[in-house]
Amino acid sequence: METRPAEPTSRWAYDHTTVSDWQSSEYVSEDAIRPIIGYREWVLVGKEILSPLARTPWDAGPVQAECLPSCRGARGLWRTASAHPGPAPDPACVCGIYALFTPQRPAGRERLALLRGAVVLWGRVELHQRGMRAEFARIVTLALPSSHRHAGSVVEVAELLEVEAVPAKELPMAARAYGEPLEPTLIPK
Repeated sequence: METRPAEPTSRWAYDHTTVSDWQSSEYVSEDAIRPIIGYREWVLVGKEILSPLARTPWDAGPVQAECLPSCRGARGLWRTASAHPGPAPDPACVCGIYALFTPQRPAGRERLALLRGAVVLWGRVELHQRGMRAEFARIVTLALPSSHRHAGSVVEVAELLEVEAVPAKELPMAARAYGEPLEPTLIPK
């Protein structure tokens, strides 16, 4: 389950104590000074944003990852789920808040009520070839769909979240106001 951590006190969506407390592992990013930008999709049901797998609601505040027993039967993109005592994400599990390094193209999926956007990630961050799993995340920008049919809904949700809704091609630039993309040399091959 994804729960809410305390709201950060700085302009950025992290606090320095969380960043300095990162645990190390071969695939955990500890070199970030600002939050890492990631891209993800959500399911839009009315004006509610839900994680596609866990169906956890997202709102304007930060989200903290938890290892959900109900999701342990699922296979993640990178590994199978496993019980563990420590925080999410765990290197041996599928838990964590998923995000990709680059925005996905909609490829006709907009009709499935998917909402695309940028998040900033901080805390423990597991790196993988296509994306990452983080301990904390916050939505910073939403992408307007190419179809005008759903654009009004995206704008309304963006207003509720107090974030910008920008054309999809402008999403990476808009997200840079809140964090930095991961240095390509840190992405596992």
